Amino acid sequence: MTISGLKEFFQGRQLPVSIKFSEAEYISDLKLFLESHFTVAEARAGIPTFSSFHLRLEKVKEIIEQEEAGKDENH
Repeated sequence: MTISGLKEFFQGRQLPVSIKFSEAEYISDLKLFLESHFTVAEARAGIPTFSSFHLRLEKVKEIIEQEEAGKDENH
């Protein structure tokens, strides 16, 4: 997904303050995480060394989609 597509996904969405990113990683300030990762991902787009910032944004999107799907199933 493009950076602009990811920005659209996160804008206007009720986001949690924190999320569990993996078994060993916990994002305690999701808003700050998104701001910093978008800044780097946009400024360094196309540079392989910084591609992990884009990948981590996509991973957070997937986590949020899974959480939302789980909430829908429970209602």
